[in-house]
Amino acid sequence: MSLSRELRLPGGDYLMRRGEPGGDLFLVESGALEVVDNRSSPEVVISTVGSGALVGEMAFLDEMPRTADVRASEPTVCWTWDGAALRRELSGKPALASAVYRALAELVTSRARVLTAAGLSMSSRRSGGGIVEESVQREAHTLVAPARAKWIDAEMLLRTQPNYAEARTQMRRAFEALMKKSCSWITGMGGAEAEQAAGKALARELHPFLIRSRMASRALESSARQSGDPRLLAHILLNEPRGDGGLGHALDQALLTLPSSVGIRHRTSLAGQTLKAAIPPRTCQLMVVNITNSAPLARVMPELARHGATVTCIDGSREALAFLDAGQTSRSPSVELRLIQDDLARLSMGHSQVDHPPQDLILIDSLVDYLPDRLVASLLGWSARHLKPGGQIVITGLAPWADAPVFDHLIGWPMIRRKAWELRSLVESVGLAGGVVAGGERSRDPAVVVTGKLSQ
Repeated sequence: MSLSRELRLPGGDYLMRRGEPGGDLFLVESGALEVVDNRSSPEVVISTVGSGALVGEMAFLDEMPRTADVRASEPTVCWTWDGAALRRELSGKPALASAVYRALAELVTSRARVLTAAGLSMSSRRSGGGIVEESVQREAHTLVAPARAKWIDAEMLLRTQPNYAEARTQMRRAFEALMKKSCSWITGMGGAEAEQAAGKALARELHPFLIRSRMASRALESSARQSGDPRLLAHILLNEPRGDGGLGHALDQALLTLPSSVGIRHRTSLAGQTLKAAIPPRTCQLMVVNITNSAPLARVMPELARHGATVTCIDGSREALAFLDAGQTSRSPSVELRLIQDDLARLSMGHSQVDHPPQDLILIDSLVDYLPDRLVASLLGWSARHLKPGGQIVITGLAPWADAPVFDHLIGWPMIRRKAWELRSLVESVGLAGGVVAGGERSRDPAVVVTGKLSQ
């Protein structure tokens, strides 16, 4: 208490705002505070707290921005602790630090859960959306609780022993075990609607932790999920864990080692190898549809330079095209790079705003992850019409896999997954000779690479 100071708030004054830097703690001496969601109109009062309540404990623990607006509903007196000063005090008193952090951890698991569930429930009622059943939310909370406790314990260890490798390992293993149980829980709900509800409930429980991972934050903030985010794909391909603090790093490492992440890297490598093997011993016409991942193109550039080539890259995003152009700094003068901005949705329906010459090779990388069968067949038909006799299409996708719920629900990156034979059947439906490079029955990851060749 000697480290605290008194703070008086008139009714209506805000104690904290959503998104502000966090870290300070507040204890209500008298009066009352209300937690407000100002994102809807009219605003929603999620909860009220009175005398004896502690506020700000979540941001003190993870040092992340505030997650809610809090204001005085009447004249209120609080005791406040500066977060940095309190941490310095606790760092010199291990026994006290252990007691304080454990007490705060117990409070977080009850208080934050109640506030979040209440806010989301009221918001969904006002917006007319579906309300997640309380029983499902409770199951999700129970499922996450053991991992959350291990993460908090490990973070407490890292505060006093930053280089303690076992704590990071504990975090990663707890997440891996949770992901395995979560995927089984979601897929066992019985029906797409129930799975979606369970996925949303679990995502709410995990969101404050997941956003500390670079991969999850990239996926959750992505504004271009219809064709992937170049930064997200680049992070997966680089396969170097990054995150906010020890927990963020551990969660990122676990996400990068999921089978689907491995499959994305594997299919990228195989797509480059397949293109390279198919390059004709003459000037080549190569088209790349959807260029969010430039790695396959980079792999074949030296081979294309031997006899010369025109590479046509098509994408609906100007930023993605600029991203590709900036990465081709060492391109051979014998390779002409054409960057075409075109609507991929229209192109997938068999239409295009631009005329293109016949191509030797066409790469459709990961775009089918976001298209239903009807549009995949239409896109393949359009591509087949732009092939030279003997020309070839290379298509990449992902097969159904046990970790799909992590991508679909927890990090907000849903994809349409197909087995290799399903994608090959779509290729053959447009009159091409289909072939499977990856995605057989004995595959160790969900990478799918399929080819389609036009007869001579």
